[in-house]
Amino acid sequence: SGYSGGRVPNPTYEQVSTGGTGHAEVIQITFDPDVITFPELLEVFWKTHDPTTLNQQGPDVGTQYRSAVFYHSDQQRELAEKYKERLDESGAFNAPIVTEITKFQKFYPAEDYHQEYFANNPYQGYCMAVVAPKVAKFRKHFIDKLKRKLHVYAAGKRIATFEAELGSKGLRQKLHSGAQATPEGRYRVTDARGPGRTKFYKALLIDYPQSED
Repeated sequence: SGYSGGRVPNPTYEQVSTGGTGHAEVIQITFDPDVITFPELLEVFWKTHDPTTLNQQGPDVGTQYRSAVFYHSDQQRELAEKYKERLDESGAFNAPIVTEITKFQKFYPAEDYHQEYFANNPYQGYCMAVVAPKVAKFRKHFIDKLKRKLHVYAAGKRIATFEAELGSKGLRQKLHSGAQATPEGRYRVTDARGPGRTKFYKALLIDYPQSED
């Protein structure tokens, strides 16, 4: 998470919060198009916030809360503009979409305490009242995108394949009612859908009997 679209270099949260720097509060996403496409990201973006309120999201008001897509290429710009146009024509929202579609210039990471804020502060008042319902809405609409087929290896041999949500917490959760804990050791877990998704664990809860797929 961080800031983009403003005039002041290396802004702080306090500066951005005044609305005087011109920045929007944003997230920067690095993605593999073979795993998830830019149109899919646009779908998530427009379905998980209100793009019809100018410079406002719920109780948060100011230019830093504006709806915005900062594109990195002409192709992304064209896709975003066409997606926005189709949504307006479809009447998906009760008011016109005011999302700003602007060429990306610079991203400034937010302060460390802002990173993974909801995960680290789930019982903070704002998180419970505002963020938690948004996360629940996201999970309801996009649960299929959160799940992956994962392979478990021990001593170089695949011992199980199962589905779980991405992220370490999802891997540690009991997946089915018949799940059993593995003996403590070194387990390698890889995402079957793409490279770069490998984690190591001392023990896991996995469902038996294992799939051979």
